[in-house]
Amino acid sequence: MRISFNLFIKVSSMSEEKYLKLLEKRWSIYSDVFGMKNFEKRMNRRISREGGKKILGELETITPVLNKKILDAGSCCGEFLFEAVDKGAIGYGIEPDDLSLEISELLFASKNKEVVLKKAGAENIPFPNDSFDIVVSIFIIEHIKDYQTAILEMVRVLKPGGILWLKSPNYLHYYERHYKRYYFPFLPKFIEQKYFNLISGKKSNYFINLNRVTPGKLFRFLKKNNLKFSDLSKKDFKNKSLWRGILHGMGIYPQINLVIYK
Repeated sequence: MRISFNLFIKVSSMSEEKYLKLLEKRWSIYSDVFGMKNFEKRMNRRISREGGKKILGELETITPVLNKKILDAGSCCGEFLFEAVDKGAIGYGIEPDDLSLEISELLFASKNKEVVLKKAGAENIPFPNDSFDIVVSIFIIEHIKDYQTAILEMVRVLKPGGILWLKSPNYLHYYERHYKRYYFPFLPKFIEQKYFNLISGKKSNYFINLNRVTPGKLFRFLKKNNLKFSDLSKKDFKNKSLWRGILHGMGIYPQINLVIYK
């Protein structure tokens, strides 16, 4: 597999070859689990941090990041956090996966950017109360067994007046964002997994291990805990139509997109 090396920042302070090797290992899930055929294209996007830049752009429509203390709860390979720090944010990240943390450390070393990275899950955040102006949780809670505890933890470490920006797949919707496939939501998990294994040509339990978060369940939890929030999901629709409006009213839209306030 040939990756476009010219997309990576070339500096003497880190091993480009090691970074690319580890990044390729981390995202081998694209082909080994999801059965995707465009691995090189997806890797080049990772190398150029397209996803991180997109997330930062979305966040900056909500709040500026300059001089803000930001926690990325589930920072993965550091793509978003790197871009945020590059724009003047004070960056912190927690991530339970050792390989992802090692990749993040290599990335930040590439530009001598200061950041605090800790091995931890969002259910038990190793920072004091009222520590951060902004916490981001981007497509993370579906991977957390006790995501409700994780949300309360993320709110705990927010300063009064701070915001938690949370995005998650909506499992009422008929498109599964990890496999990039349409399916029938809320069939039994073992049937869904057999379907994904069949169309991907790979055998795994990836879907079975996901927490199928839905808007109604999440909204009820937030209201029960007296957490104020704004629902940004309507803004995600690029093409307004009556049919899309009906689906949205039924809670059937691609992703949950919330700003939660403290």
